[in-house]
Amino acid sequence: MQPRQNNARNSDSSGFLAVLERYWYVILGLILATPVVLRYLKDSQVANEVNDTQETIKLNVSKNLDPIQQQSELNKITTSPYYQNMARNVAANLGVLYEVRGGFLSWLNPRTWTENDQLVYNDLKQLKNSGQVKTVSNCYFFLTGKNLREDIIRLLDTELLAKLTLFK
Repeated sequence: MQPRQNNARNSDSSGFLAVLERYWYVILGLILATPVVLRYLKDSQVANEVNDTQETIKLNVSKNLDPIQQQSELNKITTSPYYQNMARNVAANLGVLYEVRGGFLSWLNPRTWTENDQLVYNDLKQLKNSGQVKTVSNCYFFLTGKNLREDIIRLLDTELLAKLTLFK
């Protein structure tokens, strides 16, 4: 009679520890490379968003040079001339509108040196809800390429800003 052969694998050459022992360098490489890859993907996503915003601003600036095209683009945002004129007035009274149109030499224009805070406050206090603020902000962004809320917080006097509850 012949002895029986045992076909069962040895416990030391199979299982999780054997896979870990055989592929430890691959597993270590994955552990070390994962944060780098995730950071790269996150940075590329942010870079794409920034590039898209910059391209939108460049496109808006080119559309702003032609008054007919500017009006048609503003009509896409809102057909109300009240909000369009309010955005124009706020941008002009803050001096931001002339910075955008002047380009590199905008600092030579004296209208960019000063701002009329009282006229800006008088225009913005007429806004009663956040929908109106959003409409004016979109028109302002199209005209200047800047955020209205940030410009108001940065450029408006603090005592007038305290009175504008929608821009806090």
